[in-house]
Amino acid sequence: MGLVEDVLRDYPATRSDDKKLLLAVWHFQGLVLTKQQKQIFYECAVAETITRDRRLLRRKYPAKPEVEQARYEKAKICRTKTYRPYPHR
Repeated sequence: MGLVEDVLRDYPATRSDDKKLLLAVWHFQGLVLTKQQKQIFYECAVAETITRDRRLLRRKYPAKPEVEQARYEKAKICRTKTYRPYPHR
């Protein structure tokens, strides 16, 4: 978890506000916004909402084949890494 866990631990306000969490993590990664830019950011849709909508619309508006293949390969790797079968008894 790394950086996200550090931010959640050290900045309790980020635990209840995804946009504060995003801004804090991105700040530590070098994205420093002005006060005005932060205000605009708070009025924008959350990144998760945008990507969820993209996934819902992917059949109607597909990505390039090479992008779809890359996403498929990433998903395969992710499934392999997170798969933990229950121990046999």
